[in-house]
Amino acid sequence: LIIAYTEDWCLPCKRWKAECVEALEKAGWEIEIRSGGGGSVPRFSVETNGKTGSWVGYSSRKDFYERVERVVKSDR
Repeated sequence: LIIAYTEDWCLPCKRWKAECVEALEKAGWEIEIRSGGGGSVPRFSVETNGKTGSWVGYSSRKDFYERVERVVKSDR
C-alpha cells in the first residue's frame, strides 16, 4: 500500500501522479491518494509485508522507486 498526501496546486505532486501511479498500479501496488491536510506535500507512506516507511518530497521516478525499494528490503 502506498498512501500519497497531495494537493492540486503542488507541481511535484502532479509530476508523481503522471510519472508513477499507472506503473505502480500495473505492478500490483494499491495506491491511496489523500489530501495533504495542511502538512508538507507530497508526503508518502509505504506499507508492505509488515514493513513501513515514509518521507516527504518527490524529485524523480528513479528516486521514488529507490525509496520504495528500501522499504521493501528493510528489516523493519
